[in-house]
Amino acid sequence: MADLNAIVTSIPSREPADGPLRGVWLTIKDTFDTAGVRTTRGSRLFADHVPERNAEAVRRLVEAGAVPVGKTNTPEFALWWETANLVFGRTHNPYGPDRTAGGSSGGDAVAVATGLSDIGLASDLGGSIRLPAHYCGVVGSKPTHWLISLEGHWPETLVDYWRVGTLTRTVVDSAWAFRMLARLPGPANPWPRRIVGRRRDDATLLAVARRLEPS
Repeated sequence: MADLNAIVTSIPSREPADGPLRGVWLTIKDTFDTAGVRTTRGSRLFADHVPERNAEAVRRLVEAGAVPVGKTNTPEFALWWETANLVFGRTHNPYGPDRTAGGSSGGDAVAVATGLSDIGLASDLGGSIRLPAHYCGVVGSKPTHWLISLEGHWPETLVDYWRVGTLTRTVVDSAWAFRMLARLPGPANPWPRRIVGRRRDDATLLAVARRLEPS
């Protein structure tokens, strides 16, 4: 597979925390602060910007055991419908280089669609999760406002309209990620390893879905 330019900054591997998402691969849109890891916000103005601490949403997923593997491409300041910028260039759709990956969370959508990530931490203002999900054939989640913290996300404007959400390959994966991000009570058992990545079967998905249903 040609380089689709989804992950623009790799994150060194680390021992995951014990938690429901232990070992699950996580990519992070380059608009979220990551401690000690370059966060460009898709702009030359921040090409060398290295935050001192993680955004709140990043922290919650890492504490739940997710393993950050990289930062994903985004248009400058996440304010466009295609994923390209002057720092890293254009992200290509996995179904054809002549097709857009959408924006502004296109890097995450491509990473998830191609198996480079299990969860893509993303954000949405006017379609920034929903458009890439549609174009790349993955599940996009734009939760209710303020259920997930915007702390450490850029830009720090229009906060009444931005949402923090995810891109995943299945609705079940999305539900697990949402529970961790919103700190909702959920099943005591960890994320079933059989549903991570491409190792899935219908019986497992049905069993997990039933556990996630409200009692």
